[in-house]
Amino acid sequence: MYLEDDISLARRTEERINRQINQVAGLFEHTLSNYPDWWRRRLTANPEKPKDWITYFIQFPYRDVADMNHAWKTDTSGRFKKRRELVWVSSDQLLDMYKHSPENLWKRVRQLRDADMLIGEIRGELVGL
Repeated sequence: MYLEDDISLARRTEERINRQINQVAGLFEHTLSNYPDWWRRRLTANPEKPKDWITYFIQFPYRDVADMNHAWKTDTSGRFKKRRELVWVSSDQLLDMYKHSPENLWKRVRQLRDADMLIGEIRGELVGL
């Protein structure tokens, strides 16, 4: 849905899902070819049985999410099964949450090893954009 040009046309069809998968794959490939170190492993509660999960940071184009949030909030047809609210968070805000209120982050995000260091690196890379 995020990549749809017109939110009112968003539907869960195989064609639309495949198109968005291809778009995200392109963004993923572009980001990691330019920034191959933009990933982090997750911490594990049991070091004896580490989970080999990696989270990649992908550069997405900015888009105002107000229309999408409005569509989710006002949907009465059941078109959107999972209703969420998207917000853009600046790198400063994200770093502040890691430092002072990690409980406000999604569990898998707060479990990323040295994510705060990577976020600082990414911010430094993108300043010139």
